[in-house]
Amino acid sequence: RGVWTRIEDWNERTGGEALHSDAFAEKVRVATKNGVKWEWYFKRDDRDVVLNEIAATVGGRIAAMEAPEKAEDFLPYRKLFDPDGHHLSSKGHKALADRISQLLEHLSIVENPRVGSWDIVGDDMCVSWFLSGQYPFKVHGDGVKMISWAADNKNHLYKYGLEFPNGGKIMFNNPFNKPMALYLDFMLEGPFPGIYPITEIIVETFGPNGSILSKPFYINPSVDRAVHFVQPAFIGTVPPGDIIVHVRPLEKGKKEAFRIAGINISEINDRFATPDVHIIQPQECALLRQEQAPAANLRLSGFADPKSIQIKENNDMSRVAVVKFVCDNVLNGPTDLNS
Repeated sequence: RGVWTRIEDWNERTGGEALHSDAFAEKVRVATKNGVKWEWYFKRDDRDVVLNEIAATVGGRIAAMEAPEKAEDFLPYRKLFDPDGHHLSSKGHKALADRISQLLEHLSIVENPRVGSWDIVGDDMCVSWFLSGQYPFKVHGDGVKMISWAADNKNHLYKYGLEFPNGGKIMFNNPFNKPMALYLDFMLEGPFPGIYPITEIIVETFGPNGSILSKPFYINPSVDRAVHFVQPAFIGTVPPGDIIVHVRPLEKGKKEAFRIAGINISEINDRFATPDVHIIQPQECALLRQEQAPAANLRLSGFADPKSIQIKENNDMSRVAVVKFVCDNVLNGPTDLNS
């Protein structure tokens, strides 16, 4: 009582009814009658101001999803989303398409729209095969292949990823004459324990004296909620020239292989935070052994992306799980942590 919580977590604790079910709707109505208050997790007015400012910089318009003013009135709108509460349902896609159509009735269509770098960000190279299955890079590795795992109602495949069941590498080039920020787009799924394995990423670049290997980066492609989507992750800064991304899955027994859906490089001076990649030092294994349980009390540092520290606590449980796994299975330092 008196503590805010996400509706997904509340639902899970109180029975886990499906979002579209009558049982879920009745549970929400009863909770509301019993004094549970519902609020949007963001301030809608503030959000709308920011979105409109962004759209104005490129002469764009916002086609927003219909939503009730008060959060407690959301039940009739829930079927605009898939049961995971994240993706749009077919009904939601149609509603959004109708809104876009209404906008287009009052706007002129540009026959040759400008395509180029983002105005204030500068240079970028973004390559995604998530919707096409086509990629321009060289890829090597035992069992590495392009797969698709979703089809529309006409049986057309439309979600693709490069699968790395036994590890492999992707080779490409930074065509810009300056260092750039490198991102991998990987498939993220939940809830825990997830279907994809914790995976090690090492970036190989080339200098005057030969190849240079980065420190290992570790990605945990699992989250605590029921979702399945593409997640961009900042890996590091890369120089101009040839780049090799080495991929090594670490966990055994997962349902699916680690999947990559795209590679992006962009200016290093203006980017978003991605708290999904971890750098783990041997001394952290010693820290785990010293602290033992409970894991929630550990103060661990080392997100690959410095911006992550601004938005995520160092004692985040997902990080503790990654550190423990890597210490036990990669750095060969058993922790005996009761977590």
